[in-house]
Amino acid sequence: MGLSGVLRSDLNATTATRFDHLTAAPSSQQQLIVWITWSALAGLVGVCTIIFFLGIITSRKVRNRSFNVYVLFITFPGILFSVACSITCGLNAATGRYYSERMCSFQSFYVVFSFTSIAWLNAAIIHQVHAMLKSSNNHRRYTPPETKTVCFQAFMIYLYASIIASLSFFRTSVHHHSDARGLACLPIERDVPSSLFFWLCFFWLMIGVPLVYVVYVWFDVQRNKLVPPGEKTKSVIIFFRLLAVFVGMWLPTIIAIYLAGAIDGPWLAFAGGTLSHLQPLASAWVVMAKHDIREAVRKFITCQRWNQARWVHRLSRLSSSRASRFDRQTAESERDDAVLVKVSFEVSENDGDDEGEVEDNFQEDEPEQAEPV
Repeated sequence: MGLSGVLRSDLNATTATRFDHLTAAPSSQQQLIVWITWSALAGLVGVCTIIFFLGIITSRKVRNRSFNVYVLFITFPGILFSVACSITCGLNAATGRYYSERMCSFQSFYVVFSFTSIAWLNAAIIHQVHAMLKSSNNHRRYTPPETKTVCFQAFMIYLYASIIASLSFFRTSVHHHSDARGLACLPIERDVPSSLFFWLCFFWLMIGVPLVYVVYVWFDVQRNKLVPPGEKTKSVIIFFRLLAVFVGMWLPTIIAIYLAGAIDGPWLAFAGGTLSHLQPLASAWVVMAKHDIREAVRKFITCQRWNQARWVHRLSRLSSSRASRFDRQTAESERDDAVLVKVSFEVSENDGDDEGEVEDNFQEDEPEQAEPV
């Protein structure tokens, strides 16, 4: 049972409103199936996206490129969403109900934070891609943003997303969170004023503005033919595909949860939620089409980078030790040669004196010859 304490089977088909269906929960067995599936799926996606994230960040060459830094910042909210959802859904499944009100508030926060930050970061990427295409079309040199500029933009978007995600904590009369469809805690509508605030204000702050901007950029690129054919524009197409994956996998979730109305059963919301859980993995798969990112992730998975670094370290130590040993041996050899030269010189002098002495002694000891008779 959900936090509202209302089951879908208790609703009157003729008098129940759309707001009643938004908070009505399915049966306990259906909830358990959904929570177990989402927990396992989110955990798997979380592990895969963490590997993807580490593959990029451990490669200095790859992470120093500004567009790849954008990818890192987009991946982090996906990791947060997947790991946190795996934990919350697992706790709900273990207890057979919503774990606590605080856990519900936490779930509402990380879902809205992840959704908002990914949407606005995609808009930031598309803005840079648009500027690059216009510069190329006008035969001007495009200078990508510095890494510190990308980090500043991303942290400002994170701050903005945190503020948007925290609005429901105030539990005003027009905005609060609850268990949507009895499956996941989200900011939901409960009457006409809250519905007006959600669709005329909150939706645009969360995703509406970046979505409109991205649609404008797409039409401008198509109208002015800013994307020339060729292999060099492959990375540009990748970022547009990344955006298409985000919209194509989150938009059905919004429709299934907020606009499905009185469709019987939780399975439409379950299908939309499953798509949203797969979005971080699908985005990572699309970005893997970039050669540098694909190679970085492959080297990380196969431990090739670590083996290479280890062997380089060993070879450097070996070469340095060999060099020092060679220098030591050379010094010792030169020292021994010097000693030998000195000893040889002294021996040569001594040998010369001894020869004289021996020769003189020989002459002195030589027996006298007998005189002839």
